[in-house]
Amino acid sequence: MKIMGVNKTNDYNHAINIAIDFIHQHLDDPLTLEQVASKAAFSPYHFHRIFKAIVQENVHDYVRRARIERAAKRLICHKEIKLSDIALECGFQSLATFSRAFKLMRGITPTDFRKRYAIFVDRDTTFAEQRFRQNISALAPFEHISGLERTISYAFTQLQNVSIQHLPTQSVAYKRLYGLKQGIDPEFSQTFTTLTQSLRHHRLLSKSAQAMRVSYDDPYLTPLDKCRYDACITVDTTNNSVKGIDTQTLPGGKYAVLSISDTVYMSTLLGDLLVQDWLPSSGYQLDMRPFLEKYTNNPLHDPYQRVMMDFCVPIRPNKNRLI
Repeated sequence: MKIMGVNKTNDYNHAINIAIDFIHQHLDDPLTLEQVASKAAFSPYHFHRIFKAIVQENVHDYVRRARIERAAKRLICHKEIKLSDIALECGFQSLATFSRAFKLMRGITPTDFRKRYAIFVDRDTTFAEQRFRQNISALAPFEHISGLERTISYAFTQLQNVSIQHLPTQSVAYKRLYGLKQGIDPEFSQTFTTLTQSLRHHRLLSKSAQAMRVSYDDPYLTPLDKCRYDACITVDTTNNSVKGIDTQTLPGGKYAVLSISDTVYMSTLLGDLLVQDWLPSSGYQLDMRPFLEKYTNNPLHDPYQRVMMDFCVPIRPNKNRLI
């Protein structure tokens, strides 16, 4: 069987999406190649080849990386969870096995990683600020440092506008993409255009349809070229049999929501600060549902290339919070 060109077909992409979703829903279980392949309706041999062609990573390496990244996220965001519990939640049979695997992949022990990167540890400057400075410097030397610092200070003031909202479950048509890019991503914008045209052609596009990005990975933990996200458009139902249009139901629940209308770099800074600065002192903690970005414009069509969206962070009350 030839693999060339297979990763462009809707059927294979759909099957791999199902398999990947299954993997992430069962990272605490002892997954096998045969088990995952069966979810995609392939033999283990063919599934392994197709998975590697599409994801650019073999199944074993993908599962191992996903487990370590889940563990890293828990270490960063949840100080109340013991290392031994994190190990079990992420599919490791013992703390010793987990510690060895974690250090092998990240070059640091879980304990030291938590001390160095946890969002609940006081530090002079957030990682969000550091990354923003690096991104701006990469674009062009920022001649007026005071202007850069005023911009960052302004971002902190915007956190006063965070609201707590309970969002309903939502049916969406989606296209899964891999790889985050700095700045505005034309491919991401084109995906929305193509998906909208397909929905309109099949009379599935409603007047109230909204474009969304659903982000599954943390770019601070996952290599940018491997970050998974879905370009989504809301639909009335996921019960459709149109070939080439994948649908899913996004979970509802409690979210911290910040409305943003700014450049893509400023939008990234605001979203990062929401997690790294607002969340630790909010009385809430990060939930494991995906992040949502609900768009009201296309920055490529905006004269100032602004991103207008609601940035939605999944949260749940801290166990120690007094109600």
